[in-house]
Amino acid sequence: MKKIMAIMALSLAFGFNVKAQEASKATPVQNINVESPKDKNLKEAFYKDIEELDTQIKLNEGLKKDLTTILFMRQEAISNAKSDEEKKSLFERYTTKFLGGLTPEQQEILKRNKELYVKLTVYTKE
Repeated sequence: MKKIMAIMALSLAFGFNVKAQEASKATPVQNINVESPKDKNLKEAFYKDIEELDTQIKLNEGLKKDLTTILFMRQEAISNAKSDEEKKSLFERYTTKFLGGLTPEQQEILKRNKELYVKLTVYTKE
């Protein structure tokens, strides 16, 4: 009798567990991203910077998309950082990834355009 009760209790517990997992799958988290005007201007600035870079260094579409994604990820990480040291560290880490996507020749061409190079690679406090 004890075994029958134990089996029923386990099956009941398992049934609740499965039902809870199904409920969490059924209601996906909605990521409502309401952009502030600052975010919109920042995105436009990133696209403009990548286009300016493309005029100097012929980038293929995949690389343009990847570099833009890195810029967005960098900005999001910095905005979530707590301290100034953490922000600077994150900026440098993503800048290394950004520059790593370019060939050494492309990096040299970018360095010749001092204004764009500083804009894309030097951390400034907001």
